[in-house]
Amino acid sequence: MNAIRRGWEIEVAGHEIAREEWRLEQQQHAVVEEKWKLQVEWHKEEVAHRIREEEEERQKLNMFWGNVEAHTCITYGTREYTAQLMNLPTTWEHPIEACKATAIEIHGNSYLPKSCEDKGPGVVIGRWEVNQHEPDCASFWIWYKDKEGHFRSKRGT
Repeated sequence: MNAIRRGWEIEVAGHEIAREEWRLEQQQHAVVEEKWKLQVEWHKEEVAHRIREEEEERQKLNMFWGNVEAHTCITYGTREYTAQLMNLPTTWEHPIEACKATAIEIHGNSYLPKSCEDKGPGVVIGRWEVNQHEPDCASFWIWYKDKEGHFRSKRGT
């Protein structure tokens, strides 16, 4: 009976040791998790700071859209447009972000690009899908012909 009790006490002591190890691991995990949270916050602040700086720089350089081209209708009432971002330095580190942040005015409305494509140093093309004020992309009838007598009543009237 003592051997059984002694075995049980050893097992309980082993569980206590395992619990203490687990508690220490949880504390270490909490410390690591807190470090990660701080790093995430720092990263968010850095990104926001970089975006602000790039926006200010972009405005200083007066980037704008040039070579605007209207393309074919892509759906009912919607036309595709493309343009090149002008005044973009060839050494600009984030040309796609500059493209996405620069609006264009089409038919009196301001639009941000749907997509941007980096074509090489200093050349970025923006793409828009404009679904306002595009009457050429809407179907309409210019004339019709009434075929008289073709639709007579079966009653003879």
